[in-house]
Amino acid sequence: MSRWVVLVALALVGVTFVAAGAKDDKEVAAPATAPTTGPAKEVAMQTLRDLLAAIEGKDYDRAMGLMVLGNMKREDAPAALQKLLELREVSAKGIDIIAAQGKWGTLTEVVGAERAKLMLRRAGGAPVESCYMITLRNAEAGFVWDGKAFKVFRLNNVGQLE
Repeated sequence: MSRWVVLVALALVGVTFVAAGAKDDKEVAAPATAPTTGPAKEVAMQTLRDLLAAIEGKDYDRAMGLMVLGNMKREDAPAALQKLLELREVSAKGIDIIAAQGKWGTLTEVVGAERAKLMLRRAGGAPVESCYMITLRNAEAGFVWDGKAFKVFRLNNVGQLE
């Protein structure tokens, strides 16, 4: 790991360090609240790929663990998840296309405050600042970030992208 990666990582958690090569080796403190851009789009796209693989492999418990289920009953999940494939809501090609060309950001950045408010009902009570979205044309996928992983709360027309 490079020295700069370590320094940046330490700065992000608020660790005080001595800047190498600084005149008089003066102490340099990291800001208390380091700026963040949120979790990476690539992590969200991998979550979609994992969800697709779980559905295609009929590993419904794994698939349900990757989603915000809302009111869905466990016994209804297999049919509902298979329906995502039948309706072309998700596909490998669609994920690749939306990952490469889609608009990614916080839910509010991508769809605006008004629509974000409406969509929060599907996000399982998550705060808006934990919700992310990617859109392209009429396709979109919504995610909740719990600090460790994404869960999908919205999946619409991603499999129809060509």
